[in-house]
Amino acid sequence: MTTVTQISSMSQVPAVPQIPAILPVIVFMGDSDDNIIDATDRRDHVFGRGGNDTLNGLDGNDLLEGGAGNDTLDGGADHDVLRGGKGNDTLIISDGDDELTGGGGRDVFRFDSVFISGTSTITDFSAKKDVIQLDRSQFFILPPNGSVDYLPVGKLAARHFHIGAAPGDANDYITYNAGTGDLFFDRDGTGGFVTQLIAKLPSGLDMTHNNIVIS
Repeated sequence: MTTVTQISSMSQVPAVPQIPAILPVIVFMGDSDDNIIDATDRRDHVFGRGGNDTLNGLDGNDLLEGGAGNDTLDGGADHDVLRGGKGNDTLIISDGDDELTGGGGRDVFRFDSVFISGTSTITDFSAKKDVIQLDRSQFFILPPNGSVDYLPVGKLAARHFHIGAAPGDANDYITYNAGTGDLFFDRDGTGGFVTQLIAKLPSGLDMTHNNIVIS
């Protein structure tokens, strides 16, 4: 069962500096079951607590916390804070300058679209256990032969991943700048298309092609 409570005082909910204080706040509290919680188009705080929960922030500057279990969090539009908590969670990158923290477990940070406004920050990405998941229909490529193509489903091939400030050749579609933590996508590597910043990760990670999964 899911309990929904509307709060009119910021003193009754956790402080979240990343989210502008706009009243009223609507709080959604899950329980130990597997909850599916759709918030509102306003400023929401959504707590899944126990169970394998699906939390959807929709519009508004939201805070989503999965808690225990293997949860799926989607902040929706605007500037959201997503915290997976314990478990193997899936955090979906949407429009807005979002802040995402996977927490414990093997977490997936999923991009369903390449046409996203804003740049999201993944605070605790672990090269040992976490992955970036890209939708192949959105992250299509333009190889040197000039055709439109799609990356195969599964782990990104090593030849398509590069560590540096910019792509190294025409086959480098994903580039991680270890000095800044910036993660880039480029449809044609060193070709004429603009390299797109898709997320900011911690700097100095030992990332490899195994951290990028195509779905």
